[in-house]
Amino acid sequence: MSAYYAKLYVKQEGEHIKLSPIIVGLDYSKIKTIALYIGNASNTLELYEKLGTDTQYFKIPSGLALNYNGYSVIAQVKIFDFEDKLLMESMPLNLTGTFSHISEIIKEKIDKAIRSVDGEPYALLARKILGSPCSVCRNVFTNTASDPNCPVCFGTGIEGGYYKGISVFLRKLKIPNRRYVSEQKPAFQTSPDEIFQGSAKNLMKEGDVLVNLKTGVRFKIYAVEMSSFRNIPVDQTIYAKRIKGDVIEKKIPVPPNLYAQVETERLARLTNRML
Repeated sequence: MSAYYAKLYVKQEGEHIKLSPIIVGLDYSKIKTIALYIGNASNTLELYEKLGTDTQYFKIPSGLALNYNGYSVIAQVKIFDFEDKLLMESMPLNLTGTFSHISEIIKEKIDKAIRSVDGEPYALLARKILGSPCSVCRNVFTNTASDPNCPVCFGTGIEGGYYKGISVFLRKLKIPNRRYVSEQKPAFQTSPDEIFQGSAKNLMKEGDVLVNLKTGVRFKIYAVEMSSFRNIPVDQTIYAKRIKGDVIEKKIPVPPNLYAQVETERLARLTNRML
């Protein structure tokens, strides 16, 4: 086997894995199976597909990454004889073009972990950055809101001010002692009242408002840090200040049935686990 190890080359061409056209020194009459193994970097590769000797291509299905735990997908081609003994194998190949699928799985796994451990439901009220100018307080000269307490745009200058609330699950992170945090870290130049972790399924930004659906406590986001997989956001750390006093952010409406929807979904998931 070692004599052939470096002779079998595979490469990805779009949605196919292509074998080298000529394998020097290999007696093709001894080949029974050319097999594709796929897995992730931390697990043993699993048999994915077997081919005869009349083809040089394995097709990669678009949903391939959905089967492999959301991490870096590895492929390896192995050739077996008629006694199912390994004749040769390729070097492992990192697949590309599946990262968007992988990132979606990572987001789902993070979200599921947060929901199942110590996450709490929040309403995300995303601040509008585009839209029709407020008909009540928009200053036509400066193109900004002239009334920070406007009941129509909630001080944003854009009609409605915030998008309709959606439910997200977040977990609270421990706030580190400021003595151990670099002063160059922008998020800590303002002392956060809470730091949250959430999946990047619903991206958040400065100015968005979070409402704890159990307690009604509101927070305003002032900084967000993203963690990415192949430059695709999968996880976010959210820095927020508690909204206190009689301010306009407390008057932004939350859909009245949002918490009931969250509870219905939670009970449905519990029921599915027991079935």
